[in-house]
Amino acid sequence: MDNPLRPQRLNRTYELLSAYRAFERQRVSRVAHVREARGRILRQVTATCEMAELVVSLVGESLDLYRELLCSEQLELFHLAPLAGHPEGMWIEKVKLALGAGYISEEVGLAVYGPVGVAVEWVGSESKMWSSWAERFDKLCSHEDERIRDVGQAGRAYAMRNFEQALRQERKEAVYGMWR
Repeated sequence: MDNPLRPQRLNRTYELLSAYRAFERQRVSRVAHVREARGRILRQVTATCEMAELVVSLVGESLDLYRELLCSEQLELFHLAPLAGHPEGMWIEKVKLALGAGYISEEVGLAVYGPVGVAVEWVGSESKMWSSWAERFDKLCSHEDERIRDVGQAGRAYAMRNFEQALRQERKEAVYGMWR
């Protein structure tokens, strides 16, 4: 197995991150040129965990680059990473591409929460946070496309399970204190 901390691997990672940072500093006015540059960098990325943020930034809102990512077997680890975030706007179009690439609604619906092991951040009570996620998915449950409705139902079910669990925990904390 290839050691991700091997000097050559770290140098390659550093080169790609440096290239992306240089690209960001030198924004080009022509959209086609920008997309092409982002695509060139995307094709050079290796599938290591530290590259997830770079991949998401490169894909951005571009459906063409997301389609290219979904076709890359080398970057399969990151196929659903650009779906992290609120399920609205261009997200629905990206979902259609992911579903078309063979991902199932449950995988896609959970992708909004980010990679496994990454914490969802919020301010206030956890139950309110999960409730707001459920509301976001509610909007998808009435979408004209049945596949999007399925994704909405899967995402809402996950949010509701977490909402109910958080509510139980908050009630316990209110009655017994924080550390029980």
